[in-house]
Amino acid sequence: MQVPSYALGLAGADNAGGSSGYKGQGVTVAVIDGEFDVDHPDLAGAFRRDVRGNVIGRNVREGHDDVRPIEQRIASPRPNIRESGTVADKKHAETNREANFSREILHGTHVAGIIGARDNQQGGVGIAPRATIIPIVLFRDYFTPSEHRSWSRRDPASDSYNKSNERVAVSVAFARAQNAFVINGSWGRGRSPYEVTFHNSVRRYLLPNYIMHADYRHEDIFHANARAEWERAAQEGRAIVFAAGNDGWNSETGRIKIFDRPINFDSRGANKEVSFRNTRGLRVNGRAIPANIPAMESSYFLTSNILRGSWLAVVNVTKQKIIARSSNGCGIAKDYCLAAPGTYVRSTFADGEQYDVADEPQFISTNRKYGDIDEETGDGYGTYSGTSMAAPMVSGALAVLKSKHPRMTARQAVKAVLCTATELRESGRTGVTKRTVTRQFLPVPPATTPATV
Repeated sequence: MQVPSYALGLAGADNAGGSSGYKGQGVTVAVIDGEFDVDHPDLAGAFRRDVRGNVIGRNVREGHDDVRPIEQRIASPRPNIRESGTVADKKHAETNREANFSREILHGTHVAGIIGARDNQQGGVGIAPRATIIPIVLFRDYFTPSEHRSWSRRDPASDSYNKSNERVAVSVAFARAQNAFVINGSWGRGRSPYEVTFHNSVRRYLLPNYIMHADYRHEDIFHANARAEWERAAQEGRAIVFAAGNDGWNSETGRIKIFDRPINFDSRGANKEVSFRNTRGLRVNGRAIPANIPAMESSYFLTSNILRGSWLAVVNVTKQKIIARSSNGCGIAKDYCLAAPGTYVRSTFADGEQYDVADEPQFISTNRKYGDIDEETGDGYGTYSGTSMAAPMVSGALAVLKSKHPRMTARQAVKAVLCTATELRESGRTGVTKRTVTRQFLPVPPATTPATV
């Protein structure tokens, strides 16, 4: 039985995906993400394959072409590919809840399903169920317990950041080589957040995605090689869609953690909040802090006139069309920012994966309400939330639009989804339209949208 996510209807798509018979056919979407279960019954037909039946993709993180989860790669290795770990290593890490090489959540599989899960009368269905997906693995998709996660004091001048940028450049180049019309980025790196202390108080909070010092610039998020690839993609007529991030930095529902002692940047789990507050009215060094701050990657188009018009930031709204508490707001990205459903979105999981019950049992009743029925069976479907889920809704909508209007350029498609979206109003104190909060809500553009828009 096929159980579509509520998000399709909320976004104006048909229950079987697409709009008026247009389902992304003839359109290629590159998904730069984690690992992919390429043989999932709802996704096996979504990926481009070579004459041997192998999926055409690139595992940039590991330096080879096998984008499958680590267990599958080890169980059925491809010729001339060597893995750095074993199944025994992985099982040991799972048992001991170790940060390195722990259990994956298959983020890439979930994102790919939101875009292109097939309309095959089983499981779920994507917003563009006939689009072709190019899987590109940028990061290892291992679940890391919160007590081990760190902010790592990331700095765009560090060696690790340089390596990350090289991988981004290779990822975008591969997407270009495969002639992707849309490139989906449901990830972010940014830099370490600032630690800000309230005046005459021991209390403090973390300020991410914000620049306070002149020695650091927004354009430094992507180095020259990665920037050049993004700009080439835009110049070639490709649309780029980025998740706006999940730091809760929005003025409508967002709330940030307040701490009463110095932040331990090496272990997130070591930091215990004492309270929460909204993002309004904050100041640092005499400067007012915006109440809506998107991830720097999502607003990167502001650093380049070449990217502006081909790049979209996406925030997450709930079933009630209210921006999710965890979502960042559009902020400086407001002119090219959309809201899309990204809360408890049902999509593809790896077969047998039961992440939502094993790690977040408190969400089971809510998951069921949103159509998640896999918590006991691990049937290959589950719900997940975040701007990572909202972004592929937009990428899928662009694919649907392109399938109706094959000659439509990326800039025309981006303009079409912006112009046909429904503007949302903030429910906060002011009662006026807040373009900096959610900008507009995505419906799949009607099939009659003119290509000249």
